[in-house]
Amino acid sequence: MNPAEKNLDNRAFVFGRLLFLRPETKAPESAKDQVSRELLKKFWSAAQNGDEYAAKVVKRVFDLQHQRLDIKYRGQRWSDVFDRFFAAFDAAWNVPDFYTAHPDDLNAAFACIDDAQEKASALATHLSTIWREHPDLKQRHKLRLDDCLKVIAHMAEDSRVFQQNELGYPCPVAVSFIEEAL
Repeated sequence: MNPAEKNLDNRAFVFGRLLFLRPETKAPESAKDQVSRELLKKFWSAAQNGDEYAAKVVKRVFDLQHQRLDIKYRGQRWSDVFDRFFAAFDAAWNVPDFYTAHPDDLNAAFACIDDAQEKASALATHLSTIWREHPDLKQRHKLRLDDCLKVIAHMAEDSRVFQQNELGYPCPVAVSFIEEAL
C-alpha cells in the first residue's frame, strides 16, 4: 500500500487498482465551488446591508439554482415515466402467442398491447422536448426507446390484424363507412 492509499484508508477502500469512496465520505469541494460560495456569502451580506446591486445578484443566483433543481426534478420525473413505459412494453412483449392462447389470455394480451400502445403514443409527443431539455436522458434512453416504439407499433398492428382476420372483429374504417351510410 503506497502512502496515498494509507491516507485514504479511513475514507475509502481499494479494490485492485481502483479507488472507491465510501458513501459516508464527501468528495472534496472544488476550487470553483469554494469561490462561488464565498462570493455568494459576500453578496448576501451586502444585500442585507441594503446594496441593491448585491440584492439583484443574490436573487439571480437563487433563481438559477431553482431552475437547475427544477430541471433536475423534471428529469427524474421523465425517468420514472420511461420506467413505467418500459414495464408496459415488457408486459406487452411477454404476451403469449395469439394462435395458442386461451380466450381469457387473448383478452389480457390485447389489453396489454393496447395499454403499451397508448403509453407510447402519449410519450412520443413529448420526446423532442425531453431530449432537448435533458441530454443525459437522451444518452441513456433514446436508442432503447426508439426500438420499443417501433416494436410496439408493429405489435399493435399485428394484434389488430389478428383480431380482424382470425376473430372476425370489424375493421374500424368499414364500421365508420357503414355508420356514415346509415
